[in-house]
Amino acid sequence: MKKYVNAKQILPESLIQEIQKYVKGQHIYIPQTDRQEWGTSTGVRENME
Repeated sequence: MKKYVNAKQILPESLIQEIQKYVKGQHIYIPQTDRQEWGTSTGVRENME
């Protein structure tokens, strides 16, 4: 699992305010849009085939 990043470090204030209309003071997960299949980055998948 990747480390948490403070939204203020990467998002514009206007977007943070919009998100806070829906959730405040909680952790949210934003999934990747182009996720790799399991084992492709480490080579484990190739070793198992």
